Formats: sequence, C-alpha cells, structure tokens
Amino acid sequence: DVQPGSMCQPCSSSSTDPGSPKALPSYCCWPGVYCCSEDISSFVEQNHSSGCWADTPAAVHSLAMRGWNLTGSFSKPVMDSWALLSQHGLHSLDLSSNAITGSIPRSIGRLKRMRSLNLNLNRLTGPLPEEMSELATLEHFYASFNSLSTPPGSTQPLAGRFCKYSTTRLYSLILRANSFTGTVNMSHCEGLGLLDVQDNRFYGHLPIGITNQGLISLRATNNMFNTSIPEALWRLPQLATLEMANNALTGTLSPFMGTVNNLVNLRLGNNSLRGTIPGNVTTNSQMLLLELYDNPLLHGTLPDVSKMVGIRTLDLRNTSLSGSIPEALGTLPYLERVDISMTQMRCCRNQSQADALAAHGIHRLLPTFLRFNNRLQLFDTVRNTAGSEVDLDRSTDLLCGSVERRPLPEAAWNVLQLPVTNNAVTNQRWTIGPMYSYYKNCTCTPAFVPDTS
Repeated sequence: DVQPGSMCQPCSSSSTDPGSPKALPSYCCWPGVYCCSEDISSFVEQNHSSGCWADTPAAVHSLAMRGWNLTGSFSKPVMDSWALLSQHGLHSLDLSSNAITGSIPRSIGRLKRMRSLNLNLNRLTGPLPEEMSELATLEHFYASFNSLSTPPGSTQPLAGRFCKYSTTRLYSLILRANSFTGTVNMSHCEGLGLLDVQDNRFYGHLPIGITNQGLISLRATNNMFNTSIPEALWRLPQLATLEMANNALTGTLSPFMGTVNNLVNLRLGNNSLRGTIPGNVTTNSQMLLLELYDNPLLHGTLPDVSKMVGIRTLDLRNTSLSGSIPEALGTLPYLERVDISMTQMRCCRNQSQADALAAHGIHRLLPTFLRFNNRLQLFDTVRNTAGSEVDLDRSTDLLCGSVERRPLPEAAWNVLQLPVTNNAVTNQRWTIGPMYSYYKNCTCTPAFVPDTS
C-alpha cells in the first residue's frame, strides 16, 4: 500500500494550463525533478514554456542537483538513464557544485535534446569529447572550475565541439578556470552571447570575430593571448563587457573603441599595449569600469572625462600617462576609485606652470577638488613600509593647500580616502604615487566643528 509521504505517492500537478492532468507520477514531485506539466518560467521553447510536448505531461524535462554533494563519475548506467530521459524531453541538467570526478564520456552525445548543461565546480578531468558536437540543440554549456584539458597532441581543444549543426543556437559557453592550452576560435558560433575562458592557458588570436554580432560579454583574463585586439571586436554592436587583463596583448588602442555604445566594463590591464588613449573612449556616459593599468607603453594624456558620468572605477597605474590630472574627475557623481600611481600625471600642465605657481608660494601638485578624510597614512621611508596613522581628531574632511613631491622609494604607495563629493557618492578611494606624500597647509573645512568635550 502507498503510505502518506511515500515517494510512490501520486503527485499533484501545479500547471495552470487547461487540460493538463491533475495527478502525475510520484517522481514529478521528487526534489530536483521537473516534469513537463509543471510551470517553469526559466525554460523557454518555441512550442511550450518548458520545451515539452502536449502529449507527454509526465516526461522529465529538467534535473536540478546543484550542491547535492554528489560523488563518483559518469558511469554507463547513469548515461543510459539520461539518454532514455532525453528521448522523452530531458533538456536541462544541472550538476554544478558537487564532487563528480572522471572525464566527460563520449556518450554525452546521446543527450540529443539537451539545451542547458551545467557542470561547474566539480572535479572533472580530461578533454571535451568530440561527441559534444552531437548536442545540436545546446544553448548553454557551463564547465568552469574543473580540471578539463586539451587532448594530447592537439592545440585546439574546442575545435569541432560546438555549433556543428547550428551556428546560431549556442548562446553561453563558460569554461573558466580549467587547464586548457592552445588556441581557440568561436567565430563560427554566430549566436554566441556570453564567452568566458578566463584562467586557462589559451594563446594566439582572440577567440571571436566580426561574425559574433550578438556577443555581449567576452571574459578572457589570465591567459596568454599574444596578439593585437582586432578592429572587428570594436564593431560588435552588443558588446558590453571585455575583460582581457593579464595576457600578452600588443598593438595600439583602436580609435573605434569609443564607438561601442553599450560597452560598460573594459579591463585591459597588465598587457603590452602601447600608444595613446583614444579621445572617444572617455565620451561613453555608460561606462562603469575602465582599467588600463600595467601597460607601461601607454603614453600621452588622459582625454576629457567630463562625459563619463557613470564611471565608478578608473585604474591607470603604472602607465606612462602624463599631463594634468583633469579637474573634471571631481565632478563625476558615481566615481568610487581612481588609481594614478606610478604615472607622470600631476596637477600642473607643465613644469613652467608649476614654477609660476611656486613663485607665488603655491605648490599645488594635486587637483584642487581632492579632499582627504581625517586619517592620513604615514610611511616609513627607511623600511619602505606603512607606518602609523595620523589621527586628526574627528574632522569631517580636510583641505590641503599643497602637496610636495617626494623623490624617495617609489615602492611606497599612499591610499587616500575621500569623503562624499555629492549625494550619489558614498566613498571614493584614490591611490596616488609616493611623489604625492607631503601634505602642507592643511585646514579643516568650514563644516568642521571641533570636539571640545
């Protein structure tokens, strides 16, 4: 007899579709099992909201076993079971955040109707099998934070694995933090929107081309790509995120950078880029983050930033940028972090202007909008380490008339915390090189009321 609460007890359907059965087999109510008659809004298909057929209400369309502490490998009985479910509509499988070991078997190609396969955060090893190409309806594939690798004797670990039958079907390919080496080219996957190959050892040309017109995000930080950024990349109209830090990119920054209207995150730090920053890059009012740090061959001046009203982070450290620090930085409402350490930027436009100011007793080497909070960090110039803090009572902020350059060890940095500059800003942090370290003529602002208690 079926006991109350038994896994064999019939399951009540939650579907709102008229004509759907009110009772389903018991497995449709098991944890992590979703049947076709249930309303799962996250799955979208042309014919049915869950990708099922009207005559198969009890078919399993999704298995969600994220973080179940699963162990073992993809054995033949497991793959046979999934293949049988796939014949009747299984199209989503989430096995992320478990401890599954071994390799992805060649029998993965039997899951013909698979649209979303999530293997993130497991302990998988070996290459992606060529049979991955048989997943003709695959839209999302996640396999980050495993130990997947390139097949022996191959330099193209992804070649032939994706978009064999449809160039527009695959949308998300997330392979971060594996052990892939070699080159990668996904330009034939024309429907690709999200590509993440961070933390691998890919090299050569970038993995996308002009054919990837729908690409929204390319994350390839911490690889060994050693080419220039192709002009085609800046002609992708949907591109919003480009993260290519910590590679070996060469060449100059294209003047077309500023024509990508949707670009909001641009991370190109720690490469071998050279030349100047194109003027139109800083006209993008939507950009949130611009990082060009550790590109010593970048030179020239920082273009006008007054239109970057959405910018939150600007990191230009360890470049050869020179010229004056734009006063407009003090007017940007959401700016939280600026790093101009180890550059040649200064407040005065040139040495003659600095000399003219000095003749009048003004040694202004930082822009006038800088305001410091009530704790200034001292540095031990002998040991080249941070020293004690100077507690300036509890003043709301501080205005300094001048800041002297210090021609002493450049390894000592000074992090200055700025208070609110308008209602939209809660905190600003400026990292400024050691040549901006001696504060003179500092006074409290008019808002400061001394604590006499």
